[in-house]
Amino acid sequence: MAQNHAIVRTLPSVQTLGCTTVICSDKTGTLTKNEMSASNLYYFGSSLDDLVDCAIDDTTYNPVGKIHIDNKHKEDYKDLLLDIAKVATVNNNSSIKYADGNFTKYGAPTEVALKVLAEKIGALYFKFDNYEENPCQYHDSLGLVKEGILEFESNRKMMSTVVANFVPGQAKSLLQKGATERLLDKCSTVSLGNGKEVILDARAREGIMKRVNEIASKGLRCIGLAVIYNGGVLGKMTDKNKNELLSDFKKYKEYETGGTFLGFAAIKDPIREQVPDAIQKCKEAGIRVMMITGDNKNTAEAIAREAGILVEGQKTE
Repeated sequence: MAQNHAIVRTLPSVQTLGCTTVICSDKTGTLTKNEMSASNLYYFGSSLDDLVDCAIDDTTYNPVGKIHIDNKHKEDYKDLLLDIAKVATVNNNSSIKYADGNFTKYGAPTEVALKVLAEKIGALYFKFDNYEENPCQYHDSLGLVKEGILEFESNRKMMSTVVANFVPGQAKSLLQKGATERLLDKCSTVSLGNGKEVILDARAREGIMKRVNEIASKGLRCIGLAVIYNGGVLGKMTDKNKNELLSDFKKYKEYETGGTFLGFAAIKDPIREQVPDAIQKCKEAGIRVMMITGDNKNTAEAIAREAGILVEGQKTE
């Protein structure tokens, strides 16, 4: 076993290992590389029937990369795209650094993917130089200060951040990101690329979720972005009541309701090359492999099939 780089600290555990019949594996970082990147950005153009799909080049943490958008949309939808970028980068605890010839992530990979996406959007409208010195130039140019954070929690599948001056003249706004289906449940309006804000009705939710499920079936995660422009309940947060408001976790659901949906990003995390072969060897040894994840069901099934855990026709549990 040592020759195979497996160190056994307690010898009797080898006997237990030999009796293994089921392996329960985490997905992210175990079956996948945990190297996430935004492959596509989706938002609405002139109406709820006009869902725009922008492909994004490069799958590394390099903030320089092309977003495929035609020039007319680039200018007509500028305000919406910059709002998406601001939410993606400010409602975010990650950062990117450049060292030894590579851009390196610091923080949760999903957040880094959104940080990179925001930099690529920002570069559509502003000229930045020397990314090696500062890979987060668009973020730093905004000057938006976080005044409170509603941290991500697995039951909510969301994270929100209170910031001032997101809208000029507006005291506070609540920036939101999370599982697209959860955001859709909480949002009441949608921001269109033409500047209009329309009601997010059942038909619109159904249409968005149909597209989300199609994307998820390809093994991609869909991260939604939204904002409550006036901050909602937290719009009147002050230094005096801040701790009281943010410490009441049971009210987060109330705080995060009534937002404006901006769009969503498709995030990909490639399977590790050696995983399918390892899964096949486990099956040949009579060991059943199960994947445990909190991802969208369609995303989980697609990745499980790619890894070889699920075969065609087999259902999830």
